[in-house]
Amino acid sequence: MDKVLPLWGVINNSTKKLGLELNHEKGTPEYESWDVEKGLEFLGYRFEKDKISVKYASYNRFVHSIVGKITKFKYSKIGDDTLSQDVSKKVFIDDLNERITGAIDDNKRYGWVFFFSEINDIDLLHRIDIVVRKNLDRLPNFSREDKKLIKSVVRAHYEANHSPKRGYIHNYNSYKTLSQKIDYLKNRGLLKKDAQYTDKQIERMFIQVKAKNLLKLERDVSNIS
Repeated sequence: MDKVLPLWGVINNSTKKLGLELNHEKGTPEYESWDVEKGLEFLGYRFEKDKISVKYASYNRFVHSIVGKITKFKYSKIGDDTLSQDVSKKVFIDDLNERITGAIDDNKRYGWVFFFSEINDIDLLHRIDIVVRKNLDRLPNFSREDKKLIKSVVRAHYEANHSPKRGYIHNYNSYKTLSQKIDYLKNRGLLKKDAQYTDKQIERMFIQVKAKNLLKLERDVSNIS
């Protein structure tokens, strides 16, 4: 039996009942059809029988963004003093973890894991973790203890679906007081030791850093189709 189904007719009828209008520019032309046995791709997802995964391009973009961050750190020029090295490593670890897990701010959730939280292709998530570990192994002066601080995409996917605010995923809502925001900025080496800052300056700096970080997470899921 031929299992090739003309999807446009089925989808058009369904969306009309819901009062929705299709964007034909981003869909398969009406004269074409999909073989459901070969899978269906939509908004970066790939549906194949009972498996919900992601398109290779979506997977590849995310992996490249992570590997690119690790490579940039590997070849970055860091100050000779121990303090500069420690701060740079901590910022790298925090930023890499945020890239892996995504982040929460107000009522919005950012990042690749949140966008693809509906997937059940856990093998793909394990492959990403393996790629991360292999690239971390190439970092000089990155100890076993340092590697233990790097988070897992598999765990992040679980937390995103079951307990996103438990603490594994970076939550900007947790910085409620001015002192917490000062500590965050200090840990990133953004406050000069002998300088004095007003409350407004601290608030402004924190908002700017947060916005910059969240924008990077948005890029991981931009242009997905």
